[in-house]
Order: sequence, then C-alpha cells, then structure tokens
Amino acid sequence: MSYHGDVSYEVWRNNRNADRLDYDRVAMHQDSGRSPEEAAALEIRRWDEQSRMRQMQEQQEAEYYAQQQSEQKQEREIEEALAAQPTDSGGGKT
Repeated sequence: MSYHGDVSYEVWRNNRNADRLDYDRVAMHQDSGRSPEEAAALEIRRWDEQSRMRQMQEQQEAEYYAQQQSEQKQEREIEEALAAQPTDSGGGKT
C-alpha cells in the first residue's frame, strides 16, 4: 500500500473522513520521515484545532450580535421614554 493509502487508513481508523486529507500535506509528512500513524495524528489534530477555532469565532460573533441587539433595544427604550415625557409648554416661571 502507498504512504497516502496508509495515512488514509489511519485517519479512517480514527473515525475521520479520509477525503479531507491534503495530498501536499501528506507528501510533506512523508518527506519529513513521519510514519503514516504520525501523519494521520497530526492531520487529525490540525482538523480538531480548526474546528475549535471555528467554534470560538462563531461564539464570539453570536455574543457580538447579542450585544448589538441589547444596545439597540436600550436606545429604543430611552427614545420611547423621552418621547413619552410631557413637554413644558408654559414657557415661563409661575
């Protein structure tokens, strides 16, 4: 079996999608003298890190959106409160 096939097998054994393997990165691992097991472990670790980073980014975006919504709601409430206050139409002192 080829090196790429061995790496694909190791990825599959770890319940991951071997179709995600990047041929260039696999070749880089082979050129570096890594075993197929090491190459698969590095790629899986990289995918997991990418997933964590994506989740963090999505969480930050959701928090930012919620903050924006909260600020807009507060601004509307202030505007409504100001609009509901009676205005001084007397124009002078009594």
